Amino acid sequence: MKNVLLILIILIGYTRLAEAQNCTPDKSLPDSVIVFPLPYQDTIPGTGIMDTACVNSYFETVIQFQIPAEYESPFGTIPINSVDVATEGAVQDAPAGFDYVCNPPNCVFQKDSTGCIVLFGTPDVGSEAVYDLKISILIRSLIDVPLTLPDGALVTGNYFLHVKEEGYAGCTPLATREFLNDYITLTNVPNPFGDHTEIRVSSLLSGNFSFGVFNMLGQRVHQRSVYLNEGANFLPFDGSRLSNGMYHYVLHNQRGLVSGKMMINRQ
Repeated sequence: MKNVLLILIILIGYTRLAEAQNCTPDKSLPDSVIVFPLPYQDTIPGTGIMDTACVNSYFETVIQFQIPAEYESPFGTIPINSVDVATEGAVQDAPAGFDYVCNPPNCVFQKDSTGCIVLFGTPDVGSEAVYDLKISILIRSLIDVPLTLPDGALVTGNYFLHVKEEGYAGCTPLATREFLNDYITLTNVPNPFGDHTEIRVSSLLSGNFSFGVFNMLGQRVHQRSVYLNEGANFLPFDGSRLSNGMYHYVLHNQRGLVSGKMMINRQ
């Protein structure tokens, strides 16, 4: 009987640990968001890993993925079958003893699906530093394309993970940002457009935001600071210097983001 009870206690403990080291794909991701958070760029507020790990404290952070069926490359539209991540060793330059798991568990993110990776661990004394994380992926397409992201070209920026000393006041166990779709709605009129459109924003929040426009490779083509009032807001956008194609636009603050799509189509 004692052996049976011991086995049950071990199994319950293992199950709880496995549940903690897991993530839930965010089905509410806006269509224009491929990865959240975006890698850190100093010109784009709200990007990067905002969580901070502390020595001798359990830590985890989540990166969400939404895989499109195709992407626009310099060589044209490329179909995507899946984005594959190895179940071991794909997250590089993490603190010693850190590990990760995926949802789905095989780390194969199919096209037109959402998924996530949770990175977790307990930093040891002496591991205080800034870690520049990289993720090795394999894009399954007409030919398989291996990439290590962020690569500075297709995906710019950095996933910096800060590990601080034990007891540091800024430690966070989980990501705190959220999508702001319940507070902000936006659209652009006209859409499609030639050179000029207007972003129409209805907001339950007020404050400073960063407004950015990105091409389908995730490259920033426009950035400016804006102030939103509660109620209706109107943000003009001049796209005359941009090529025809699909773009996505994002409003960021430290709390989260909301985004939409626009199409430039000059006849």
